[in-house]
Amino acid sequence: MNVTRRQHYVWRYYLEGWAGRGSLAVVRKAGDAFVTKPANVAQERDFYRIPVLTLQDEEFARKMIDIPGANPMLVKLNMGWLDEFARASRLRRLLGARGAIDEELKKAIRDVEIQSEESFHAKIEGPTVRLLEDLRAGSGEFWNIDGDARHFAFFLSLQHLRTKAMRERVLSFKGGPIAGEFERTWPIIRIAMATNLGWSLYSERTRWHIRILSASGKLRLITGDQPVLNLLSLTGGHDDLAMYYPVSPQKAALLELREADSPIGSNNELTDAIVDHLNRRIIGGIHDQAFGSDLDYLRQLMCKP
Repeated sequence: MNVTRRQHYVWRYYLEGWAGRGSLAVVRKAGDAFVTKPANVAQERDFYRIPVLTLQDEEFARKMIDIPGANPMLVKLNMGWLDEFARASRLRRLLGARGAIDEELKKAIRDVEIQSEESFHAKIEGPTVRLLEDLRAGSGEFWNIDGDARHFAFFLSLQHLRTKAMRERVLSFKGGPIAGEFERTWPIIRIAMATNLGWSLYSERTRWHIRILSASGKLRLITGDQPVLNLLSLTGGHDDLAMYYPVSPQKAALLELREADSPIGSNNELTDAIVDHLNRRIIGGIHDQAFGSDLDYLRQLMCKP
C-alpha cells in the first residue's frame, strides 16, 4: 500500500487557484508572511490517521449516528462509514485476542489507519475537479444536474468539516466523560455529519441556489485553512446556512436559500468593501493560515482589528 504521510486538510488542487507562477502568498496568525507552493501548507503528518477504536468507541459512534428521528437511509449509509473506518481496529482486536499479531501485521494495519481517510478524500476530489473549474469559470449550472448536485453538496459539506480548524473547534466543546470517545470517533462522526448535511442540501436543492460572486474592484478574494464559511449564525437548523466558498482570487461560490435575505446583498459583482469584509471573515475563521495572491494585502488583513 502506498501511504501518504503529508496529508492536506485543505485540498491542494483547490489552493493552486491562488498559486500564480506555482506559488501562493501565506500569512500565519503568529505574523509570519511568505510565499510557497501549495504542497507545503494546510497539511500535517498523518492528519487523517484513524485512532485505534475500542468496542466502547464503536458503540458511542453508533449512538451518535442513530439518534432519535434520524433518516433510516442516512443511518444505514453512516453505519457503513463506521464499518469502513473501524475495520483496522477490529482486525487489531481479533489478532490481538488470538496472539497472532506480529510486527509486519502491525505495520500493515497502521498503514491502513493512516491511508484510509486520505484515499477517501482523494476519491471525492477527483470528480470535483470539473465542478471546481466550472465555478472558477463563472458557472454553477451543474447544480441543476442531479448527480453533480448530489456530489457537490457532499463535497462542500466535507470541506467545511474536514479541516484542522473545525476539529479543534468541535473538540474544544466536548469535555467530560465522553471526551475520549468523541475525539477518537471524530473522523467517523465528521463524515457522517457531512453525509447528513450534504443529503439535506441535495434533497431540497430547489430551495437553494449557487451564486457566483466576482471581485469587481481592485481587491482580490483570499482563502484560508478553513475554506468554507457559514456567513449566518446558527440557531438550530440547516436553513441557517449561507455557505461561502472562494474558489480563486476573482471568484467565489455562495450556496444559500433562494427566498432568504442574503448576508452580502443581491449583487454578485462585489465591491472592494464587500470583498474586504468577506476576506476578514476568512481571517476570523482560520486555524492558523490564510492564503492569497497578494502578500502585502494578506499582511494588512491579519493586522486589522
